[in-house]
Parts: sequence; C-alpha cells; structure tokens
Amino acid sequence: MTKGANAMYKLIRAEKERYVFQQLFNEYVEELGQYDAALLETADRFGDYLPDEFNEFFHSPAKRPYVIKEGKEMVGIVVFSRAVKDDEDDICDIYVEELYIAAPYRRRGIAAAVVEDYFAENGGRTCGMCVYKENDGAVSFWEDFFTQREIPQERLDAENMWFYRAGL
Repeated sequence: MTKGANAMYKLIRAEKERYVFQQLFNEYVEELGQYDAALLETADRFGDYLPDEFNEFFHSPAKRPYVIKEGKEMVGIVVFSRAVKDDEDDICDIYVEELYIAAPYRRRGIAAAVVEDYFAENGGRTCGMCVYKENDGAVSFWEDFFTQREIPQERLDAENMWFYRAGL
C-alpha cells in the first residue's frame, strides 16, 4: 500500500483488490463509451469490459494497476506503465494508461495528488497519456495539471484522442 504525500488517499495494488478494480474499471469503460461506442461492445459473457486489456494490467511487468482509496471508500483506479527499455517507439518514461475517479469523488484533488505523488516517488523525465478529445473534463484536468505546475507539455493529435507528452 502506498500512501500519498498529503495523506488524502492511499494506493492499493490492484492484485489485492481485483474485484473492486474490475467494478471500477467497468464503470470507467461505461463512462468512456459516450466518446467511443465500440468500447461498450467489448464486454465478455460476465459483463466485464475489455477483458484482454484488463488481464494485461495484471500480467505485464511494465504495468502498475492500483485502486485509489480515500478514507474507507474505494474511489477510483489508476494504471501506470513504465517504458520498455529497448522499445524505440516509447517517447515517455512513464505513461498514465488509465485514470478514473468515481463521479462523487471528483474535484477534490485526488487525481492530481495521485499523479504528482507517483511521479515524485518513481522518477521519470517524461510522462504521456491519451485523452478522448470530447472528454472535456479529462482534457481540462490534464491541461490545468500541467499549467498549474508549470510543466512543459505538447498535445499531439491522434484521431479522436489527444496524446499528451509532458516533461517533468
């Protein structure tokens, strides 16, 4: 378990809370379905979305999935991944692959604290993440996150998404 520097949240390795992670991941995919309807067609026979990607979170040595806990409540998920050392296509050291805070817990600074603390504890010179262009909340979050911390970043067009690459 990792405690945030400001103690507003705890990161719990998703392996310890796999069922909770799955439930929150399903909520997240359902929410993203408004930007990409094809995501909603990925459910397996149990109703779980993106089963192959979900399993990769737990089997790839580069991925670090967590459940975010505030007090006694499980409020979100985050998946970080490290660049593969020999992969020339990697343009960032660390990626924020997934970041989801359940609606009742948003705008409390949890997501920003999670990202800030993770990078402070795990190093890396550059970070990257993709955001659906139509997801105004996520676009605003990342742009505010970079601006408020004076982190240089570039936003690249990737069809229906923005790819952010930021120097830390």
